[in-house]
Amino acid sequence: MRKIIKSLKIIVIITIFAVTFFIPNDVKVEAKTLRQLKEELAEKERELAAGENTKNYTKQQIEEKRSAINDINTQIFKIGEEITDLTLEIEKLNEEIEEKEEEIKKIMNYYQLSNGESAYLEYIFKANDYTDFIYRMA
Repeated sequence: MRKIIKSLKIIVIITIFAVTFFIPNDVKVEAKTLRQLKEELAEKERELAAGENTKNYTKQQIEEKRSAINDINTQIFKIGEEITDLTLEIEKLNEEIEEKEEEIKKIMNYYQLSNGESAYLEYIFKANDYTDFIYRMA
């Protein structure tokens, strides 16, 4: 029995020696104080608050840009309506110009005929188109 106890002692000593020799000693355990933990917590809370501020600022900028886009779209729509209105007005004015040109032609024709009683002028100015005018001139 003594031999068994001696052998157990030797095995335990060898095991302790082997464990201490083969386990790395560079493992460092660092205990933090309550103050250090509170400081870390305060720092993380400040970082969180800064992140929230940045997030809120970014949301505000997004809303401002959306508002600006909506304003620009409204302006584009109004300008499109103005263009349509002006196009219709231009067409109306072009028709009036054509009517006035026709009136001017009639007035000029009447003026030329009433100033002189020339049958030649009357014959020439009653031409239907430019070719007919040249033909009558010849």
